[in-house]
Amino acid sequence: HSAAVRFVSGTDNTRYYGCMDALAQPIRKRTARAGRPPTTPRVELTPREDVWLHALNTHGPLPTPFLYAFTAARTPSLRHTQNRLTQLFHAQVEIGSAGYLDRPGQRFKVIGIEKHEVYANTPYADERLSANGLASRRSTVLHKVNYHHECFSAAISASIELGCRRDPELEYLCEHDLLSRAPSHSREVPCHIEHDYKLWDKDNSGWRFEHRTGDTSLIPDAYFAIKRTLDGKQSYCAFFLEADCGTEPLTRHDLNEKSWLATLLKYRHLIETGKYKQHFGLNCGALVLIVTTTQRQAEGIKRILLQITDGKGSPYFLFKTWHDFGDEFFVPKEPHYSLLTEPYQRAGISRETGQDYLPLAITARS
Repeated sequence: HSAAVRFVSGTDNTRYYGCMDALAQPIRKRTARAGRPPTTPRVELTPREDVWLHALNTHGPLPTPFLYAFTAARTPSLRHTQNRLTQLFHAQVEIGSAGYLDRPGQRFKVIGIEKHEVYANTPYADERLSANGLASRRSTVLHKVNYHHECFSAAISASIELGCRRDPELEYLCEHDLLSRAPSHSREVPCHIEHDYKLWDKDNSGWRFEHRTGDTSLIPDAYFAIKRTLDGKQSYCAFFLEADCGTEPLTRHDLNEKSWLATLLKYRHLIETGKYKQHFGLNCGALVLIVTTTQRQAEGIKRILLQITDGKGSPYFLFKTWHDFGDEFFVPKEPHYSLLTEPYQRAGISRETGQDYLPLAITARS
């Protein structure tokens, strides 16, 4: 210790007094943003926190402002929500265990500086929801490959639900409520699709058609319905969501592999045959929402739709673009309410008017 503080003759050594006392104090290490302290007190959840857990189970990983919006009427402020979510992340449900919430963006290191935290449920949250009858399935397992897509899909469907909550005429019906009444109890729909591929025949220097089939199931990114109550009368519409981050190819030669060609063929089979009503136990109409991160990808999907319908298109495929999610580090600061209120684009020609399909808002009165 004598070597740590050197007293020099002819200088004011009072400035060194207390240095060794300071060095002797234990150094407190700051807990990593994505880590948990070794011991943390347990917390008691309230109905407000159950709303957050249910939203994360229904939609997927969501940033703090979205969770605040779900309970804004009974939460003092966004800062209060941030603090409470931090407690639910750090608090251990059991000694040495995780908390009710996870911060997957920090684990995968895909959230930039000064971004809102993105939260997801842990198995403890799902167990609580299941025990209270608030969820019928586990939350989506997140990994670095699907994280950005799950965030995109969750932000879309959560924005639509939060928009419905602001309109007294509308009620958002989540997958949990819908599937509990469905004969299948599953979002996964068995499908058989067929398509004639137009291929170039080098030997005969001409085009030929090759008939191919596919039998993989259709699993929408999200499934929900909106109920409208107007003048005492109720109407319903079901929605299937497809969120595209630009990674899915437009076509592939194998219909059993993931492509927009196969996806569009499956939805046409599902809706035009009415099979969705049988599978999901519905007696209302249905629309397919396709939200992309670039207009170029949206136009490519429209082009495939026109090809498989001989240029006629379809009135029940709706297109919109959310450009911000083209950046994998993007975290929305507020819900995107225009996904509910503003019109979506369509592709094709109306049989009734002979003109191009007009844009359609999903809340348009029929």
